[in-house]
Amino acid sequence: MPVIVVFGDSNTWGSDPATGARFSRAQRWPTVMQRELGPEFDVIAEGLRGRTTVHDDPIEPFRSGADALPPCLMSHAPVDLVILALPIAWLALDGKARGFLTWEKSVLFALWILPLVSRATGSALHIPLGAPILMLGFAMAIRRAMAEVSVGIGSRLLAWSNLLGG
Repeated sequence: MPVIVVFGDSNTWGSDPATGARFSRAQRWPTVMQRELGPEFDVIAEGLRGRTTVHDDPIEPFRSGADALPPCLMSHAPVDLVILALPIAWLALDGKARGFLTWEKSVLFALWILPLVSRATGSALHIPLGAPILMLGFAMAIRRAMAEVSVGIGSRLLAWSNLLGG
């Protein structure tokens, strides 16, 4: 049975942006993915509200994904696929630390609110919001990740690659 680990932040954890509470297990996206894939797959949700990529949060400890990912992968080994779903908390912290481009705050807000409004808006207006917003978020994450690589995260990425057998 293929094992898929979804390693992420508050979206993976199941945070409801409207209330701040947690969605029921059946409503969380990794559970929906498991349901759609069927019983021949094992989808493991490893979400934590406020998780970042490499930065430690001074208020909420133990949020660095770089520190948590290796033991997570070892505990679920063998793993066939890892879905890294970390950008929202990391983008917010990185933007706060280094500043935002003009459009980045809007994209960050849209990424955060997307699970709440995309289905209703798409159905009512026949306008799919998910893909363009996710593409902008991906562009934002790539831009910031490239800056991280230039300041030394490359060694951590190499360690992750070695851990995964790459």
